[in-house]
Parts: sequence; C-alpha cells; structure tokens
Amino acid sequence: TLGFKHPLTLWLYDNLASLQQELGKLDEAEAGFRGVLVGRESLLGPDHTEVLQSMDHLAALLQMVGKLKEADQLLLRALELRTRKLGHVHPDVFECTGRLAALLAVMTRHQDAVALIKKALSSSEEAFGRSHPNTLQSLGSLAAILRDLGQQDEAEGLYRQALETAETNFGPIHETTMQVLDELASFLLEAGDPQEAKALLRQSLDAREAVSG
Repeated sequence: TLGFKHPLTLWLYDNLASLQQELGKLDEAEAGFRGVLVGRESLLGPDHTEVLQSMDHLAALLQMVGKLKEADQLLLRALELRTRKLGHVHPDVFECTGRLAALLAVMTRHQDAVALIKKALSSSEEAFGRSHPNTLQSLGSLAAILRDLGQQDEAEGLYRQALETAETNFGPIHETTMQVLDELASFLLEAGDPQEAKALLRQSLDAREAVSG
C-alpha cells in the first residue's frame, strides 16, 4: 500500500479531480484538488513544481465556481513562489502573471490587471527584447485586458504590433506568429470585422498545414 501522501497516489487523485471537474462534479473536484495540494505541500515543500501545479488547478476551479477572492489569493501566492524560485523573467512566471491578470480583470480590478501585465511586459522587454515570445505573450495579455475595458483601438494596435513583430522576427510559419494571428482574428471577429478575421484564420491554418506537411 502506497498511502495517500505517496507521489503516485497524489498524481492519481489529481487526475481524478480533473475528471470530476470535466464531468461537472465541482464539489468533489474541489475537495480532491484541496487534498492533493495539502498532500503535495507536506511531501514536497511549498515551491515544488507539482505543488505550484496543484495551486493552478485549484485556482482555476475556484474561479469557475465563483470563489474569486480565494482564487486570487492562491494565484498571487503561486506567482510569488514562482518568482522567488525562478526569477522575474522565467516563462512560467509570465504564464502565471497572465492568469492572475485575467482573473483580476474578471473581478473588475482592471487597473491592477493592467499594472501587473505592464510590469511583466517591461521585465520581458528589458531581459529579452521586444521580439521575444514572452514579450509578445505579455503584449497579447495587455491587449486582451484593454479589449475588455472597451479600449478597442488601443487593443487592436497592440495586437497588430505583436503580429508585425512576430512576422518580422520569426516568419509566417512560427508558432508565435500563428498564435498572434489567432488572437488578432478573434479580436476582429468580436469587433465586427469577420472578413479580415476569416483571412487571418486562413493564413494561420495555411501556416499550420505548412509546418505539419
């Protein structure tokens, strides 16, 4: 018998909680994610990769069920732990920053969300330059928040800036370029320009077909 705190047991319970979430059994999933988080923290320490992953899972579920304040606290803690362990310019830190900023926007804490993303954007530009995928990801996150704030012109400008930078530095069939294409197409579709959105999606699809052969 392995016991509940064995890594394999915790992995199985984590997967079970994910399945319960997909099936809509959110109370059971929440209890499962909480148990796995406590078990992993006890076994592995607070800043282990699997512990941070458990925080992400639980925070996403809490956001889904409307427990936004607790989700915010959990993501903030995960971001602080990642930053302390990995530094300000690690991809995992940028990804966690984006999730937290998106949650803050949902909570209508838009200025906090914008400030968080701008800080990440500045750090990435300083460390890697304007054309780095991390920088472009932060630029896209900022554009999404501005879109939600109704600042459509500013958001569109950032999306187009990101696309121009990606195409210039990586070419048309790079994963970063294709991602930015998709983001701009989604924005334009919501903004009422389906014709250009369709053209961009076709461009993205053609690029993916070229990559896959």
